[in-house]
Amino acid sequence: RRKYKEALDYYLQADAKLSTTNDAYLQHKVTFVIAQLKYHLGYYEESRAIFTECTTYFMPRDTIPYLRAVHGLSMSLNMLQEYDEAAVANITGLALAYLAEDRAVVPYLTQADGITAYGKKRYSQAVSQLRMALPAMKQAKDYASEGITWLYLGKSLLALKQPDSATLCFEQIDRI
Repeated sequence: RRKYKEALDYYLQADAKLSTTNDAYLQHKVTFVIAQLKYHLGYYEESRAIFTECTTYFMPRDTIPYLRAVHGLSMSLNMLQEYDEAAVANITGLALAYLAEDRAVVPYLTQADGITAYGKKRYSQAVSQLRMALPAMKQAKDYASEGITWLYLGKSLLALKQPDSATLCFEQIDRI
């Protein structure tokens, strides 16, 4: 957590210096990282606002940063328990990812959709979405995202009264 705080301080300094330039694209790339750091530090309202700003900027300019900002926005909305807005972000992002043929972001948006389904108490849908997302995260060796996916998969299975399957998911977190 301390390293995130330290990184945020450096990015805020970079953001202040960039504010005097005319390079809006670079400014928003730095702003995006600030949003990610704020998310990881638990400042979900702030990360939501910043990710929203990033989606507005990147949407007409660059699909890949736009989709990553949509994912960050969805995850922030999930943490704020604003599941209807998160669902809209997930659907929008997934549709564009398929149109743009950006398959790299699809598992992350699918994971976010599974977390949204969990929040809406649609546990079977959550299990399905999270199981779809998991292989790509394992293959990418994205251990943090894999752990989150196992966690919500286990919580969904518990809610479906499948404690043995849920326990296996929770044990996977310890193996990461």
